[in-house]
This record gives sequence, C-alpha cells and structure tokens, in this order.
Amino acid sequence: MVEPGRLIVASAGNSGSSNIHLKYEMSGSSLSEATQTFWVVGNRDNQNTYIVGYPQSNNYTFGVKVYSEDASQLYYTSPEVSYGDSESNLLLVVEGDTLGVVTIDGRPQQGEPFANFIHLQYSSDANVDDYLFSYYTYGSSTLNAWIVNGSFSTDSDPANNIVGGDNLMTVGSPSSAFNVFSIGAFTTKTSWENFNGTPYSVNGTIEDRAPFSSIGPLRDGRIKPDFSAPGHLIAAGYSSDANLNPATVLNDQTVLMQGTSMSAPHFTGVIALLLEQNPNLSYEEAFEVLQNTSVSDGLTGAVPNNEFGHGRVDAHAALQQLITSVENEEIPLEYNLSQNYPNPFNPSTIIEYSVPQNEYVSIKVYDLLGRDVATLVNETKSAGTYKVNFDGRNLSSGIYFYKINAGSFNTVRKMMLLK
Repeated sequence: MVEPGRLIVASAGNSGSSNIHLKYEMSGSSLSEATQTFWVVGNRDNQNTYIVGYPQSNNYTFGVKVYSEDASQLYYTSPEVSYGDSESNLLLVVEGDTLGVVTIDGRPQQGEPFANFIHLQYSSDANVDDYLFSYYTYGSSTLNAWIVNGSFSTDSDPANNIVGGDNLMTVGSPSSAFNVFSIGAFTTKTSWENFNGTPYSVNGTIEDRAPFSSIGPLRDGRIKPDFSAPGHLIAAGYSSDANLNPATVLNDQTVLMQGTSMSAPHFTGVIALLLEQNPNLSYEEAFEVLQNTSVSDGLTGAVPNNEFGHGRVDAHAALQQLITSVENEEIPLEYNLSQNYPNPFNPSTIIEYSVPQNEYVSIKVYDLLGRDVATLVNETKSAGTYKVNFDGRNLSSGIYFYKINAGSFNTVRKMMLLK
C-alpha cells in the first residue's frame, strides 16, 4: 500500500506500435484442428525469444512449428505439450540447420494457475531470419499471450485457423501495479531543425497519442494507462559523451528524445507540485484531482480509455483545483474517526479521520482475534481531515476493526471484508 505523501509514477511502456500481444478463444481437440499464429524473432543479438500465454482453464495443448519464410512449407513440428507437462531443451534442426533449442512448458508459472511458456534459444549466427515460426494451440479456453524479443504476425485466416496478433494490452510492469500512476505519452512536436539547420519531420498529430505509447487494458480488465503526458519529441539536456543521432541534436546542450520514460517525469513533476501544496496527499486524492482536471477532446475521445487513460494531464488546472480546495478547507474542531466507505468492501476501502491540532496519529487494523494485520497511519499529522486507503486483498473475508490513537483520543470502528 502506498502511504499518503508517497506517490509512485511509472512509464506505461513503448510497445504501442508493436504486435506483441495475442488473444483468441482456443478450439479444437487435436493438432489437425489447432489454431496458430505466425511469429518472427526480434533482435538476434539477444539470442532468446519468449512466448508466455495465460489460458483461463487447464484445457490447453500447445507447441511450436517452423515454416519456410513464405509459409509454403512446414519443416518442423514440436511435441504437443498440455497442462502440467513440459519438454525441455529440444534440439531445433531444420533442413540440417541447427537453429537452437526450444523449451515448451505447460506448468503453472509464478503463481499463475494456468500458463504456457515457450523459450527459443539460438546462437547469434543461427539463420532464424530465414524461417517463419508459429505458436499453435488447441483446447477450450480464452488465451492471452505475449511475445518477448519478437513479434506476432497480423495475418489472419479464420477458415484455416490462423489468428493474428495485435498491439493491445501492451502496458507492462511496474505500470500495471495497483496504486501506481501509469503514464502514457502524447505528441508535442512533429518537425524541427537540428544543430546545422537541416529540417526533419516525423509522423504524428500534436496532442494525439504518441505512436509508440503502450495501450491497455490489463489482463484483469483495468483501464491503463491512467493519464497521458508530453513524451513524443521532448527537448532534453545531454552529456557531451553521449552517442547521439545527429538528426535529433538541436544544439550543444539539448537533444530531442521520446518515450514514456519522458512522459513519466513530466507527470512526476505535476505530482511534486501537488505534494508541495499538500504533503499528505493520498493516491486516491491525487488521482481525483488529476482526473477532474485532465483534458479530453476529439483526439482523446471519450475517457477513460486505454490510450489516454483519463486524458492529457493539465498541471495548471490540477494545481489550481488543489489550491482552491485547501483554501476552502476548514480546520476540524474535534477529533473524529469516520465509518469506512464502502462497507462492506472488496478489496479496498477508504477511512477518513480528523485531528484539530498537530498530533501523532496511529491507525491500525485488527482481526477478530485482536491480531494487528495492518498499520495505516504512524506519523505526526498537522490539523486537518485525512483519508487513508485500506487494501484487504491479502486477507480473508470477515470482520475487522480499525483503531485510532491521537493524543488522548482513541476509538474503534468495525468493517467487513467480503470477497
């Protein structure tokens, strides 16, 4: 859980124009009825390509095929691997050409109850570019899969059980975590002159989503990114030792850069301004301010959505709203611990409390046996009314108690977690 005044910002990722995702309903009960998606290797120097698939049940069988570059001839079909099975370090030889070894694993992976995993390991001089690979499956389940250091073909031919990949669901970790601001990028510049006056231009529309900015949703259905900030062609300072493309160098101090690694710092600056105004701002409070003030228009479309989140961030409007709300906020006259809302809840709930003067505040959560299961507040607070989030996703359903200690004031309230 992220404490008030400690907010986390993460880049959404730069895979918005990459076909690294695949989703379809699996079908068939044998290899002859299998669905397949073609794929190619990415950076050969990496020497590894991975496919990770997440079916929603254990009814799946999968494997790898290798075709000629134009898919006219099938050279290799791996063993069929089902849920709970694996084939490791299979030597992949095609027409006397040793491409490498492949591991195909249908066992649960890292806490996922249903998963399939393919690892192709090859030498840098292997002729992997001369072949077209396919990922085949059959069974009965919804499948989401991602490829690392490679890309899925968009070719689709339902009559022949061929499904194409796409560029959706490309927002990655840690931007997919809970209580983290996931930030995409929008375009701020499409043409410029470099240090010697040579003109350059790129495709794009000012204030539209940057072509590379990753797209949601997440696998659990959550909309991502949360917001969008400037990140496509940003003038930034650089080191004289940097190896830069001359086309992007503007002068002896600045260079044009792009990526959600540029938009995330922009957004972090906005967060810093908000925290300067209210050092105890919680994630939920900051999110509400930014949501209420972000820009949506014909380019963003209706928000929230999986390209812009809740819109393009507006630093001035967000700061102005927060300043106004603080100016209008009354100092509470007495201590108070409010009933959490919602209640019952799943998995998180908000607890509001008030202190009329500077005071050390402790708020803890206890189970029915009186065991301390969470500390929500443990610091000195200035006079004011605060909200804190309690996340019970790692706890069992049941009744819990939360207790505040602030000076001579202490009280307890009851809440119910229902999963």
